[in-house]
Amino acid sequence: MILLQATVFLEFWKRRRAVLTYDWDLIDWEEEEEELRPQFEAKYSKKERVNPITGKPEPFQPFLDKLSRLLVSVSGIFFMILLVLAAVFGVVVYRLVTMEIFSTFQWDFVKKHWQFVTAGTGVCINFIIIMSLNVVYEKVAYLLTNWEHPRTESEWENSFALKMFLFQFVNLNSSIFYIAFFLGRFAGRPGAYTKLFHRWRLEECHPSGCLIDLCMQMGIIMVLKQMWNNFMELGYP
Repeated sequence: MILLQATVFLEFWKRRRAVLTYDWDLIDWEEEEEELRPQFEAKYSKKERVNPITGKPEPFQPFLDKLSRLLVSVSGIFFMILLVLAAVFGVVVYRLVTMEIFSTFQWDFVKKHWQFVTAGTGVCINFIIIMSLNVVYEKVAYLLTNWEHPRTESEWENSFALKMFLFQFVNLNSSIFYIAFFLGRFAGRPGAYTKLFHRWRLEECHPSGCLIDLCMQMGIIMVLKQMWNNFMELGYP
């Protein structure tokens, strides 16, 4: 009952706040009153135009300059995303090579469970790549955002957050998407198997399905990521 009352009060307060904001013409007040970043002012101090809201001159970034910087930033983002996809492809090649090696291994345990050994080692390598690229891309995103010279701090934060979201989404989920939607789909058939570079036969799912590989991928990455976060929080202040 208390939760219901609190929810109703909050919704009515939001409506009242929206009415007052509209009546007093304060809808875009925060954006209009937000101060310029010192870096932006220093870069474009010689190029000014009159602000239509305040009526005062302020530094101005020309459209062509903004467009060129944005294109460089977008190119950097796409390059890093392609780097992630290349890393996933490298892990796929590793799994194909080790699959062929482990299937002829002399150790009975590896020879019997070569598919799980291949998947497990591939996930560990993939985790190392994910964490390494996260560290690299955070610095790249910071440099690219500064290169764009956003006008205000909120624009800087929004631009940086968008870059990190796009990259981390691809970085964390690309290998999972591969296993869920592509693994075993193009392996061919007996007598006409598809081979990568005409040498390594494409990997197939476990006889029980690809769900085991997908669960291993997600489970190992989640456990290792949680262990890494705990280490960074407790062991590396």
